[in-house]
Amino acid sequence: MNLKHTLIYFLSIVVAILLFINILIEPESTDAEQKIVKLTSVNDAEQLFKNILHDFGIKDDWIKQRRLKGVKYDSISHKYIVSVPQEVPIPQILKDLSLTIKKTNLAIHSTEKKNDGTTLLELKYLDVTKLYAELEYDNNLKRNFSQIAFIINDFIEGDSKSRQLIFKIQFPVGIILPLSNRSRDLAETIKNSRRDYFIEINDNSNDLDIELTEETGIDNFDSGIRKVISLFNSPKYFFINAEESDYTKNTMDFIKEKFKARGREIISVNSLKELKGEDEADLHSLVDFHLDGLKPGDAKVFLIGLDNWFAIQPEIIRYIKRGNRITSPSNLL
Repeated sequence: MNLKHTLIYFLSIVVAILLFINILIEPESTDAEQKIVKLTSVNDAEQLFKNILHDFGIKDDWIKQRRLKGVKYDSISHKYIVSVPQEVPIPQILKDLSLTIKKTNLAIHSTEKKNDGTTLLELKYLDVTKLYAELEYDNNLKRNFSQIAFIINDFIEGDSKSRQLIFKIQFPVGIILPLSNRSRDLAETIKNSRRDYFIEINDNSNDLDIELTEETGIDNFDSGIRKVISLFNSPKYFFINAEESDYTKNTMDFIKEKFKARGREIISVNSLKELKGEDEADLHSLVDFHLDGLKPGDAKVFLIGLDNWFAIQPEIIRYIKRGNRITSPSNLL
């Protein structure tokens, strides 16, 4: 992916998320009611600056200090030289920094040098410089990343507004549907929205006239599997809930074998981690725990409920800003 496409991808994701959150969340207070955080020291300004850089996955090794020569900058004796990977838009860093600065008594001033594109930045308190930095792109830097995917496991139970809203955000979430007649139209909608859908195989699908119970003979069972794939021929992966199903191990093995023979794969839904807390605070804590625990190169698929998916968007923003990726579940299964 070239730089232009990378920047467009990054910015479109961030913009989509912010618009999405504005739909879901009412502001808690007006600007006038927001409490101003008092930051007056050089250390305060430096810590705030580094926190924003870390939010974007900027490593400490890419943040250098240089002594200031010949020019007095009030209470500081050094400047920061920050090397930024090409995939990270410096204007987005400045935007986030400005939004954070608005909640403090600091002021931000930035300019771009026309000759080499370096961005000059100052943080001030009462016109006294507390931080001076230069941000410049470095083609040799790349952020290491992990990948995650999400599968909505209660889409069918959600209200119409929530189900429509899931398609307005750019994330390629997957959706589990029950083996039912209603799922046929929903499957087409999901597929047309360029998202994955998965069918959960069970022994209760009477409205499709498919016999997949323990009492079904082998011939009828084989016929039922062929009919399932004919009706839902898009997904490669199908799910079975081993804890709730009445299937014996032999039946499960038979189902897996028959699906595999037709280029499909059966996955136990119980093998995936479900993000579900006792309350919303517990949910946020759980999500942070799992996302922060991922190392570069890791890849994981999570199950999550529709309402909980909407609730964890702030955690998703932080995850993406650090350079990590959200992908289609079928890429990681």
